[in-house]
Amino acid sequence: QWTNGVMKMYDHDMKLLKEKVYRGTNEKFNLAWNNWEKRKPIIIEPYVQSKKMNAFYSRLERSSYGGQLEFNSYINHLKTYEHTSHNEDIVRHETGHGILDVLRPEFMEQDRFQTHAMHESFGDLTCIFYQLSKPECIKQLLNETQGNLNMTSFITLIGEPLNINAPNGEIRDVNNDKIMGQTSCDGHDLSNVLSAIMYELIICYYDDLKQSLKEYSKEKALYVAQRSVRILFIRSLIEVPHPDPSFSALGSQMFRIVVSKGYSFPVHFSDQVRKAFTKRNIDITKPHRKYDEICPVPRGNQSNQSRKHPFCGTFEDSDDDE
Repeated sequence: QWTNGVMKMYDHDMKLLKEKVYRGTNEKFNLAWNNWEKRKPIIIEPYVQSKKMNAFYSRLERSSYGGQLEFNSYINHLKTYEHTSHNEDIVRHETGHGILDVLRPEFMEQDRFQTHAMHESFGDLTCIFYQLSKPECIKQLLNETQGNLNMTSFITLIGEPLNINAPNGEIRDVNNDKIMGQTSCDGHDLSNVLSAIMYELIICYYDDLKQSLKEYSKEKALYVAQRSVRILFIRSLIEVPHPDPSFSALGSQMFRIVVSKGYSFPVHFSDQVRKAFTKRNIDITKPHRKYDEICPVPRGNQSNQSRKHPFCGTFEDSDDDE
């Protein structure tokens, strides 16, 4: 049901974009929509025997526009069985990989670390977006934080229940202050930067709505803020013109959408987009420089067809399942 809930959320977004925003005028969206309509149901393997705490999205056939989710079952250090398929965040994160692979299949075929990190960020933000689309979660968040969204909460932590039993694990928190150059090149670690930017934009737009639309309750303002930023994120990922986009290219695309008065944002919100990227050491005025990575990835080091995206590399131990 967690996978279905995410699929329904994004299906609604795609239909809204088709009917209210693009109306057949954008080539990249038309391609994404065609893939979306042709997608096949995601296959789920909920109890894969393993020595590792992990979960994966993997592609089955390039032409299927779908794939398979694999969730490990393992013995933890307390000598009890745990199942990653029983964790809502992990299921939604991996479902996010499958969805982005439908919308932009070429992203999985690239060597740029930042493109890999977009996949991981999309997975983590899928958890955030989904929870902030539920009134009960919004109410709980506002109560627990007393309205201060700039603090760690059950919303910002990804997959936290499993981290309790992962002695070497480091949980991802979208409420972080990491900047470019302070993470490893691993897509999971690097994704913290982009995820934090998007969460900051939700907060910025939430604050803006509270000031400009005082008739909105805090709950409604936060719902509208996350939904608007969610649409902006999806649009930017679909429209960004590169098959291997960098963070700067994605930020530049967001900026252009807001400036063009795309989907509900006031034009001045473009300044918030620029500032959010700039404070993380990302210059969106110089999008998509060819050599903007911290370190390169050797080409041809992995089969594109067999490539898997694990939930969290820090959850893996040194043992190999092979």
